[in-house]
Order: sequence, then C-alpha cells, then structure tokens
Amino acid sequence: MDVSKKNDVNPLSCGQNIIILSTRQTQTSLTRPVPSAIEPLLMTTLNDILTFNPIYKTVLWGGSRIASLKGEGDTSLNIGESWEISVIPGHESTVNHGPLSGIALPQLCITHGEELLGSRVIERFGRRFPLLLKFIDARDVLSLQVHPEGFNPAHTSPGKGKSELWYVIDCNDDSIIYSGLAAHLDPETFATHVKEGSILDLVACHTSRPGQFYYIPSGTIHAIGAGNLIAEVQESSDTTYRIYDFDRRGADGRPRELHTDLARRVINYRFPNNITPTAATFDHSTTAVVDSPQFVTDYLQLDDNTSHIMSATPGSFTILMIVEGSATISVNDKPHHHLTKCHTALIPACISEFSISGPAKALVIHL
Repeated sequence: MDVSKKNDVNPLSCGQNIIILSTRQTQTSLTRPVPSAIEPLLMTTLNDILTFNPIYKTVLWGGSRIASLKGEGDTSLNIGESWEISVIPGHESTVNHGPLSGIALPQLCITHGEELLGSRVIERFGRRFPLLLKFIDARDVLSLQVHPEGFNPAHTSPGKGKSELWYVIDCNDDSIIYSGLAAHLDPETFATHVKEGSILDLVACHTSRPGQFYYIPSGTIHAIGAGNLIAEVQESSDTTYRIYDFDRRGADGRPRELHTDLARRVINYRFPNNITPTAATFDHSTTAVVDSPQFVTDYLQLDDNTSHIMSATPGSFTILMIVEGSATISVNDKPHHHLTKCHTALIPACISEFSISGPAKALVIHL
C-alpha cells in the first residue's frame, strides 16, 4: 500500500507512443496532434457496454472465492482483491471484448471523454475516471486503517481522498466489520493507544451479515474482518494509512510499517458520528443507498427473469456490479451480455437506456 502522493500527470501508453497529460489539460481537450495509434479509437463509437479484464492482487490474507467465482480454476492463488475497473497508474483496466479489446481505460477517457464519462463527470474530474471498483476476499483480517480526505493543508496529508462503500456478499458466521469509533478518541492519546495495542477497544465492531452496506467516508477508522467477501466502491486513490496490523509480520518476516502520525492527522475524531448506512440491509430495490459527493450507489434486486428498462443518470456513466445471481444486459439490438456474481460492467454515458433481467442483485453506481 502506497502512502506517497500520486502525481497528477498520467502516462498513457498507446503502442509505442506515450501521451502525458496534466490535470489542467485533461479538463479541457487534446490540444496537439493525435498520435496515429489513437486515430482508430476516435472512429469507434461507444454504443455498447464495456467489460474489463480483472486485475488480481495476490496477498497473504487472500482467499479462494474470487478465483472460483471468476472461473480461474486454481483456487490456491490467495487472491485478496479483484480490481474490476481501475485507472490507478500501473494498474489500468483493459477492455476484454469487442473492437476495443485490449484498450486501456485511461485511453478511452481521452479519446471518448464525454461520450464515456458524461458531461457532469467531465466538469468535475476532467477526462479522468474517478472511481475504483473491487471485489475483496478476506481469508484473514485486514489491517486497521484510515484514508485521507482530499488534500487539506491543515493535515498536510499526501495523496488523494478516498471514501468508500462496502457491500457484504458473503461471510462466515463469526465475521466482523470494524467501522467508526465506539468511544471517545483524540489526537493526543491516539499514538498511545496504538503503541499499547488498545486501539481496537475504541473502534466500533459490527457482526457481518450478507446484504449489509457500510459507508466508509475518508477519515473513518475501519478494517475488514476474516471471512468477508466484499464489493467495494471507492474514489480512485490507493492511499492508505495503516494504524494497527494485529502484530503480524510481512512476507519478509518483519513487522509491517505503521503510519501512526499520518493517520493521527486525518482521522475524524467526532463521536458519536452516526454514519449511514452502517450494517444496513434492504429487502427490495433502493435508490441512493449512498448519496455522497464522491459517488451515488443504488441497490437493484431483480427477483425474476423479466426484462426491466433502466434509464441512466444524465451526464454520468453507470456501473453494474453483480453481487448475487446473474443478470442479462442489452443495449438496443446489440447481443446480450451475461454477467454472473462478482462481475462488473461499465455503461458509457452516451447510452441513456438499457435493459436488464435477473434473477440477480446488483449495485448500480453513478455520479
């Protein structure tokens, strides 16, 4: 996990060509000749949904469920995370079907900015995809951690903001989620609690159940307990400050680094702080389960195989994450796309309407 500030300059590989765009440039348009390797992309219309090659993260705490659900065969890989849609440098998603197969998402954001992202997204983020979508399989408990908000001079915190949403797909009977404070904590005593190992006594602990939603705004102390299979929606950032790691050692046999001082500066110490949803469940389709400045997440429950027409949010792309069952999605007269549990699709902003049938449960994410 990287705690350094990410550079706003994004290198985007286009065959043998490299385009370097600053944040200011991506908020307007390309202002110089387009490399010949990109010209065919400009001629391709985004008239169908996009799916991407998953990026697997093999970690000590990873489990076997992602490999099984993705049909990978070898379930001994300890896959802890499947990055479904990402533009994190070095971990950029690539399209896995159709005429755009093999093309990286950052390239599409440049060549098809408003068509892909939507006018409202372009106004806020430029030609940069603003989210990171994951599935997480925790065979063991993850470290207790916190993410910073957007740059705040008072905190002098490097990195970009990172608020996130968790949906519990599956869990063990004794699985737990740590989220928020259970008692008063302040910056002056925080380091002492970390050093003495008593920090967990001050963190709220919730019993996991399938179907639960947890909103984790930046500044919230949190951890995923052992046995949880999670769908995660988050801002596009890989900045994490580790607070407590349960006295474990890394692959090199040494204790993993803690970021105590950085964490102390960005934690939200408000208590009580009623964050919603926390451990909330819904027995029917629900709009705006989370309605935050960073993203909006709806919960879709399709109880039969009847086709339902869905309208996209004007000016925004739409993401579908299947968290139970399987769904068939189609756009106009295009071939149907069949998505099973733990698979994800991106619907470009230029597609205003699509049909979906189940039976399935899905997260619908937009801005």
